Amino acid sequence: MLPLFAALVAASTAVLIFAGGLVTSTGSGLSVPDWPNTYGWFMWAFPLDKMVGGIFYEHLHRLVASTVGFLIVVLAVWLWRAEPRAWVRRLGYLALAAVIVQGILGGITVLWYLTDAISIAHASLAQIVFCLTTTIALVTAPGWKRGDRVRLPRDLTLERLAIVTTAVIYTQIVIGATMRHTGAGLAIPDFPLAFGHLVPPVLLALANAPGLDRSQFRTVRYALSAAAPLAPDVARRVEQRLGIRVIQAYGLTETGPASHHSPLAPERARLESVGVVMADTEQCVVDLETGERVLGPGEVGEICIRGPQLMQGYWNAPEETARALRNGWLYSGDIGYVDEGGYTFIVDRKKEMIKCRAFSVAPAELEATLLEHPDIADCGVVGTADADGGEVPNAFVVPRKGCTLDAAALTDYFATRLAGYKTIRQWEITDAIPRTPSGKILRRVLKQAALSKQTATT
Repeated sequence: MLPLFAALVAASTAVLIFAGGLVTSTGSGLSVPDWPNTYGWFMWAFPLDKMVGGIFYEHLHRLVASTVGFLIVVLAVWLWRAEPRAWVRRLGYLALAAVIVQGILGGITVLWYLTDAISIAHASLAQIVFCLTTTIALVTAPGWKRGDRVRLPRDLTLERLAIVTTAVIYTQIVIGATMRHTGAGLAIPDFPLAFGHLVPPVLLALANAPGLDRSQFRTVRYALSAAAPLAPDVARRVEQRLGIRVIQAYGLTETGPASHHSPLAPERARLESVGVVMADTEQCVVDLETGERVLGPGEVGEICIRGPQLMQGYWNAPEETARALRNGWLYSGDIGYVDEGGYTFIVDRKKEMIKCRAFSVAPAELEATLLEHPDIADCGVVGTADADGGEVPNAFVVPRKGCTLDAAALTDYFATRLAGYKTIRQWEITDAIPRTPSGKILRRVLKQAALSKQTATT
């Protein structure tokens, strides 16, 4: 019975490694914020209907790990009581010690968000446990008996080769764990991959750059865009030109950082939407005036988010914290709406809205429309003061290579594409739009440029 049980333990350890791989490959490592419980539940009593999204992978991993740990305890005790060979018993003790340390490292990483080195050690110990349990299963098998083996002269060369081979294989295992836990798995772009994580300016460059075709991106199935607004026309051009399906995600630093993600299934993706809320995350849209009245589907207001990934507050800024966090909800400062299907659409930042007469105009909406012009490569829109005490849209546009833009022609072109109050009142032809490294337009720089020109002409 011992050989069969040892083989069962080795197989269970292989399943544990597979479950751990699912956790890292799906980014679910911190989906459950407590340990050894799961959201306050005793691990084995956690409801099945709550095992969704990343929680499914992380909780499943914990269940498998607990089972393997129990089996190794039984194996170590069995070897201690029934195995006459001391070195085999020591293998059992080593496996038990390794699985205990591995479990502790995984738990404290969840509790205290420790460095990648701890996660790498956690993954590497799983491989050690697998090697130990596999060895135990081999040496306790009926065919492995001292009397049955042919005694050969000691071969130092063969011994050294075995040691070096083992070291090389295990080094490769550690390097693989390091790549998974540091996010370096997609650092080499010409090896078959599924995703490319891109900010909107990069997608805009891919849509406009000459000399690109589908053959250069044949290994990329999706491009995930985040960090800044993405014009739908840019996404469409990338899809049509390069065959890359573009999806969006959304979040803030305050949401640690993600709260929304577009479904991967083509039939469920919405090009203009940032997707639906992620697991264990809630959202609502409130009115802009009071921030207290919850709006219905399709009504535009401020996006509010609630979930376990929210920040605790801003460092040494209690007033800012009180403004952003109210009754457990994070007021994002982003304007948008949610449709009947639960898909979220971001219009713009609340503080960047242009107050034009009695209307609020979203710069990102205007920019998305401007980018549909065949001769505009990039653009940025800001509000500038007008004589009535309000603001009017002012556009900075970058022409495509080899094209010339004329302000009067642009006004005529967009006259039928924009509502009257959204009409661009001032056009500025420029070489580049200032942006942050993540792709957000530096509107204060554009406003300063517009103000300087306005001052110079008065």
